[in-house]
Amino acid sequence: MFVSLFNYISKIDGLQLHLIDTSHLEFNRYKLLSQLRQKEVAYFHTIKHKARQHEWLAVRHALIQQLGDLGASLAKDDCGKPYFPSRPDLELSISHSAGIVAILLGDRPLGLDIQELTPKVPLLKHKFMTPVEQSFLGEHSELQQHFCWSTKEALYKAYAKRKLDFRGHIFTQPFEDLSGISKGFIRKDNFERWYDIEFTYDDELQMVLACAAECQ
Repeated sequence: MFVSLFNYISKIDGLQLHLIDTSHLEFNRYKLLSQLRQKEVAYFHTIKHKARQHEWLAVRHALIQQLGDLGASLAKDDCGKPYFPSRPDLELSISHSAGIVAILLGDRPLGLDIQELTPKVPLLKHKFMTPVEQSFLGEHSELQQHFCWSTKEALYKAYAKRKLDFRGHIFTQPFEDLSGISKGFIRKDNFERWYDIEFTYDDELQMVLACAAECQ
């Protein structure tokens, strides 16, 4: 399992990644809610499950710890993308799985996905992998399929406008080693962009970071 509450040093320049094990995180819920925007508080009260409430609050707690008042200003646009109204230059992506919350910050369009390894993903590969991507699969094909899925999730978040088809619009390159750097690409209508991809994993979780490449 990823370590409780630490800053991960990304191999991609300019990215800051914060990981939090929410099972070991304590904070004053009422004080934290008092620091947030009214729309955020209203949304919090629509969350039914206590574990999800805790994860949601853990993200806000971590942002305030790292960014102060700016962290408390978190909002979402019409497509559900999180952003800071006073800092449109600061990009943000959030993901959570199995009690682990991850927050990615940077100055370019970016996306993040963290997930438990699950036997369901290989069964669905025909729905999100192109024939070319399936031809990349090698000795560690199950893990590569998980990485492909998470990469496309991260790229979907980086695009941030919804209405992307995982097979028709989002493309990955081979994962030649299983903890390193690769490339991804989005093509839809007149939009085309390359992304740097970073991926890592342990026995329980996988994580993929996507960031718009500086040179297109």
